[in-house]
Amino acid sequence: MQKNKMLTLILTASATLSFSHNTLAGGSCGTTDADCHWELVDGVLTITGNGTMNNYTWEEKYRYDGVDDWGDDIYTSLGDVSDAPWFDSKDSITSVVIGNDVKSVGNNAFWGLNAVEDVTIGNSVTSIGNEAFRGTAISQVTIPEGVTSIGDDAFEEISSLSSVNLPESLTSIGMNAFSRTSLENITIPENVTYVGRFAFADIQTLESIAILSNQANIDNSIFEYEEVRDLLNLPALTDITIPDNFSFGEVYTHNYTVKSLRALERLYDHDGEITYEEYEQLLSQAEAALANSGEFSFTISRPKSSSGVNIHCIGDMGKCAANIAAAGYEEGSYTLLQAPSRSTSTRIDLPDGSTKVIDADGKIHYEGKRIYTLKEANEVSAPTGNRVSLRYQ
Repeated sequence: MQKNKMLTLILTASATLSFSHNTLAGGSCGTTDADCHWELVDGVLTITGNGTMNNYTWEEKYRYDGVDDWGDDIYTSLGDVSDAPWFDSKDSITSVVIGNDVKSVGNNAFWGLNAVEDVTIGNSVTSIGNEAFRGTAISQVTIPEGVTSIGDDAFEEISSLSSVNLPESLTSIGMNAFSRTSLENITIPENVTYVGRFAFADIQTLESIAILSNQANIDNSIFEYEEVRDLLNLPALTDITIPDNFSFGEVYTHNYTVKSLRALERLYDHDGEITYEEYEQLLSQAEAALANSGEFSFTISRPKSSSGVNIHCIGDMGKCAANIAAAGYEEGSYTLLQAPSRSTSTRIDLPDGSTKVIDADGKIHYEGKRIYTLKEANEVSAPTGNRVSLRYQ
C-alpha cells in the first residue's frame, strides 16, 4: 500500500510539472527587487517594478593561443558576452515586455538578444539607454509618450527594423541611435533639441523624412556617414520636410597637388578622383605650372544632384532655397514646396471611425505605418483605393 501511495504522488507531481510554464529564471535587475525584477517565461522576458533598471556592459572575449611563426600573438575569439543576468538565455528569448511602472531601460539591457522579434515598452519609461536594443531582430517599435531621451547606438544595426514611432515628449536622440537599420520613414518631433551625429546614418531604405524640430544642430550630418555627403540622393527617398534653418552641408570640394602630368592622369585614369572632362580642362594649366614651379595645385568643386526629391519647407521658402543652393544641389533636380501650415491642423476620418491629424509633411501614420498620403485639398487616398473624408478644424 505504501508503494502505491508513493507512485501516485510521483505521477501527480509529474503531471503538474508537465502543464506548468517553462520559467527559466528571474531576479533583481535594479537597486532592489522592488525597483526592478525580471522573469523569463516561455521565451518572454518581462521587466517589472517601479524604479530604474541597472546598466549593463558587454565585451568580446578572447583566448590567448601563443605566438605564430612570425612571433605575433595568436588570439581566438570566444564570442561576445554581457553581464545582463538573462544573457545566457539569449537564444531562447523571443519577446521583451517592459512593465508600465518601470522608469528606464538600462544601457546594454537587451544588447545581443538576437532572437527577440517583439518589444513592448511601458508608459512610465522616460529614458532608453545606450545600446539598449542593439543586436535584436525587431521589425517595428513604438516609443511611448513620456520618453525624453534615446541613448547612443540604442537601435543601431537592427537590419530588420523598418518602422519606429517617436513620441512628442522626445528631446534627445543619441549618436548612431538608429543607424544601419531599414527604416522607411522618419519623423523627428518638434520638441527634439539634440540629435547626435549619424543618428539615422546609412539607411538606404528611407522613403520620407520629416524634421519638425528647428534646432540648428539638427542638420545633414545626422543622416550621412563617412564619405557619404549627399542626403537628397538616397536611393529610395521621395520626400523630405525641413525647417527653414536646416543645413544640407556644403558644396563638395577637394584640393589636389600633383608634381607630374602622369600624376594628374592617374587621378582620372586609375583613381577615379576626377573625370576625363576635368582632366582635359586642367591639362594646359598643369603643363604651365609644372614647367614653372614643378607642381600644380587645383581644387575640384562639383554640384550635388537630387534624385527628384520633393523638399517641403516649413517657414520661409527663400531661406530653404538658399540653404539648398549653399550645399551645391543643382536646380531642377529637386522640387521645393511649401509645407502645410502647422498652425492650421488638418484632420481626416479613418475607416475605423477614429480621427487623425495630418503631419506637417502631409502624411499621417495609422497603426504604426504611413498608409495615407495627402493628394489634394479635399481628399486622401489609401492603398486599397478607398476614399476617406477630410475636414479642417
